[in-house]
Amino acid sequence: MKQRVELISHSQYPHVADVNFTALAEKRLQPGKPFIEHTALGKSEINRWLNILRRQFDIWFPDTISTMKRRYNLAKKNFIKEVFSSGAFIYPFLGFYEVLTNPVYWKHIFLFALCYAIIFITIAGLFYVALVPLLVTWAILLLGPLGVVLVHIQWILQTNVLTAFVCRTLVLTHITNQIFDISLVLQDQDEFLNEAKILPKPQRPHRKIDEPDAVRNFNTVKGHWVFKIPRLFFRFLFKMSNFTSLTLLSLIPIIGPILANQIMAPRRTFTYLQRYFLLKGFTKKQAKDFQYEHYASFICFGMSAGLLELVPFFTIVTISSNTVGAAKWCSSLLRGERKEE
Repeated sequence: MKQRVELISHSQYPHVADVNFTALAEKRLQPGKPFIEHTALGKSEINRWLNILRRQFDIWFPDTISTMKRRYNLAKKNFIKEVFSSGAFIYPFLGFYEVLTNPVYWKHIFLFALCYAIIFITIAGLFYVALVPLLVTWAILLLGPLGVVLVHIQWILQTNVLTAFVCRTLVLTHITNQIFDISLVLQDQDEFLNEAKILPKPQRPHRKIDEPDAVRNFNTVKGHWVFKIPRLFFRFLFKMSNFTSLTLLSLIPIIGPILANQIMAPRRTFTYLQRYFLLKGFTKKQAKDFQYEHYASFICFGMSAGLLELVPFFTIVTISSNTVGAAKWCSSLLRGERKEE
């Protein structure tokens, strides 16, 4: 009898059960609201910190993102075309032929040879004392007597690479600048050379008088040493990581110095063209933009010049001949600019 009454009550009032189930469902969904609100607060907090980090990055590294995008577009625009049409790889060989056949360069090469010999002996002695015993031990364990021979070949190749780097970038820049200027004169670019030598040095832009106070204060804070230290620290880390990776790569027997030599091709070309950038009055930023605009040519020239620098003691001639090759390439660029005008 009781069961029958319950059935009748449910059949007569079905909406009561629906209301109860709906209320229970709403109660069960209530605990989800704080979770949704917590997730939204978490996302807003993350976005806030990302904006803070982005503003801090803009202070430490101003115009970095826009500069990277611009240089990427410059490299992409001309890369494929210059690989097949620039002919930059031939200039180091042309410079080598001219150095051997033109006596005007021989006096500079003789002076260069004396300095190169002193630097080579110094670096070879330090390298032999510091690293060769350790490398010989590992080579004997792994390769036996052949390892000793390979280590000494590696020692000569590595010393030659380091000597070429020191001569090209640190010590003998005055001699290479003279060779570059002589080559420009022989290429009938003496007018450009005379005009370039009286150009004033590029100066940093002065602060505008009508600059708003907020921008002026921001630029003052941005130049403070507190903001310069992180920038210098990151640059130091980047350069040290590059130097360490190239050094470790060059320690691979025989093939290591060759790979490191070819990887440094764009940087090598930039070093050889520094005199051209100075004569043109380029700032450092403009010179880098020029490099990325002609990146394929920089790679081709640097790889050819690097191959000529690889042969030990032959570098005495090839550093000078690569400088002449760079001057020939710059002379070709100057003639192209005149034709466009």
